[in-house]
Amino acid sequence: MFYVFHGEDEFSRSEAVAQLRQKMDPVMGDLNTTVLDGRSSSVGDLQAACDAIPFMGDRRLVIVHDFASSAAVGKGPRRERPDASGDAGRLHDLEAYLPRLPESTRLVFAESRSLPDGHALLRLAAAHGGDVT
Repeated sequence: MFYVFHGEDEFSRSEAVAQLRQKMDPVMGDLNTTVLDGRSSSVGDLQAACDAIPFMGDRRLVIVHDFASSAAVGKGPRRERPDASGDAGRLHDLEAYLPRLPESTRLVFAESRSLPDGHALLRLAAAHGGDVT
């Protein structure tokens, strides 16, 4: 299962992520939680975190901050990531990976800006059963 929490309302976004954290095992939850900076993490980094087997628990939580909102993915010129090999390529790689997302992993995209309705990440969520808030 994966989630997309986006928008300028940092409080609501943080609360939604906190609710998912609370569902984690109280003892092993921190060991099974990975937080990534989406501006500098590759899809390979995301896959490695998601594919890791939960340690003495039944679930992993992977939180990726600003994977899509840090650049104009699919919309106009890249702004903040001129060194990236291509935002469209990142989303293509993500789309190829999502069907293989382990059942035990909860993948969260926490985007600090609102994504437009036609944004590629929101289209992926619609196509692959993601929860968008």
